[in-house]
Amino acid sequence: MAGEQNPIEEARTYIVQGHRKLIDAYCDEIKKLYESSNKTKQEKIEKNLESLLKSDIALNSPFEPEVAKRIRLGAGLSLIELVREIGFKKISVATVSRIERGMCLLSEEIPTKGPARSYLHWIKEKGYNPYNLK
Repeated sequence: MAGEQNPIEEARTYIVQGHRKLIDAYCDEIKKLYESSNKTKQEKIEKNLESLLKSDIALNSPFEPEVAKRIRLGAGLSLIELVREIGFKKISVATVSRIERGMCLLSEEIPTKGPARSYLHWIKEKGYNPYNLK
């Protein structure tokens, strides 16, 4: 029927709405705790709140880490082999690993250089282009 979501989209919407409600509840509690804390504890609260907010940004990203990882595995490449293929050193394995685990927030700004940008171009060549790179 027109206007109905498929079950996957419906579940995703439900999860996103629940996530937002959870964030709102946490923010209310954090605000109470923050207002009653000393400066050192307030700084810790600020750092943890920043991490929580970044997780909300990740929900709105067009990039799906699981899809990217499946592409790499489908190509028969380990992280190290992929990093070598895109022309970076071993240190970049950590960057690609973080991207594929959803820990590197590519939604904030599309990288303009380095391993993350090369990785995005590599997956684009394999047919996945969430940022419409040229």
